[in-house]
Amino acid sequence: LTAQDMWLNEGFAQFLGNFYIAGVYGEEAYHAAMSPIVNNMSTKCRTQDYPPINAMPLDMTYDGDAVYDRGAAVVSTMMKYMGRDKFLQGLRYYQEKYAYGAASSEDLMNALTEATGIDMTGFFDSYVSVAGVPYYYVSIQEIKPVGSQYEVKLQMHYQHLSGEHVGMHNVYPVTFYDADFNLHNDTVCWDGATGFTTKMLDFEPVGMVADFDNDYLEGATSKKEMLVGDNTASASNIQIQVETADSVFYCIENHPVAPYDDPLIWGLKLSTSHFWTVNIHDFGQANVTGTFIYRNSSSMDGDIIQTENDSATLVYRANASEPWRELAHTCNPSNKWSMGQFIVNDMKSGEYAIAVWDKAHFGTEEQGSIPSKMQVFPNPADSQVNLSWNGFCNAPRPEG
Repeated sequence: LTAQDMWLNEGFAQFLGNFYIAGVYGEEAYHAAMSPIVNNMSTKCRTQDYPPINAMPLDMTYDGDAVYDRGAAVVSTMMKYMGRDKFLQGLRYYQEKYAYGAASSEDLMNALTEATGIDMTGFFDSYVSVAGVPYYYVSIQEIKPVGSQYEVKLQMHYQHLSGEHVGMHNVYPVTFYDADFNLHNDTVCWDGATGFTTKMLDFEPVGMVADFDNDYLEGATSKKEMLVGDNTASASNIQIQVETADSVFYCIENHPVAPYDDPLIWGLKLSTSHFWTVNIHDFGQANVTGTFIYRNSSSMDGDIIQTENDSATLVYRANASEPWRELAHTCNPSNKWSMGQFIVNDMKSGEYAIAVWDKAHFGTEEQGSIPSKMQVFPNPADSQVNLSWNGFCNAPRPEG
């Protein structure tokens, strides 16, 4: 062991202190202890210039975040990646093989592979040997009944934040749930930036939560909770207010990347820095109100809200099989154009993102030479309308 590989000592020590909780107080207590560490390191690994964890500079060897908590989060992810039984089997072999001696990160990787038959090269390449942190996104593309089962088609994405690495041997946990909130835990596996897979389920899924226990170190952060009665909760610039005599489950995932499948609507710009996945399950008759906060700070929406011409709005889709669309909401702006809130009544599960309409494209002042009579046909219309008028309009025409 060299000082640069100190995570093998301190990261494991930090993890095992929390893992002990599982044996004494149960799994729920363990996840409650690990989740804040994972969220904290998910944020710091994508925003701070941490070097690869197996090549830590000597002046950072005992850095509490870069080594201790990051190491614990890597080990937590490793256990989920391998499965607990295989993980413990591999660690016993590793300890026996290198007892009273020295070992490196590569030695650990090889020992785990030898003991379990799981090729750990891809995991160590993505989590140990490079800076930054992986980011995973799994989306439902289609659900259709097949006999007594349901075929669920999924698409997976890998991005490496703070680096150009592309992950191989990617493994990521997902949890499907039905109308009665029965949970089905599964994993998806793929190589490279994108992948596709199909799952056959014995029930019709009404929702899917990625990394339900929040044990995985990745770029996204997650918070879930069961709210009982009238209550409020907040996470990642969203506030949820619940009015119910029963209970409501919610999970908010904050994705630190541009929303996938930009609709490319002329004049509309989607955030390039973040979007949310929200899962809500109502166990009774509940009224759920969501408040989304936006501001033009560098850490939030400064990428698209830059001048008074940028009119912020909220877009939504139920899942990746649908296009993004502007969502009906109440806007509660501050006394500045650069910040405010969107309030959504009867909030639903789905994906949400901040977007802006550029007023420069749509001017609000009256234009000269606008015709007095315009025909719109067909009316009503399904997906396309035609406009005709006599005279000329000097408003600019979009390209394309």
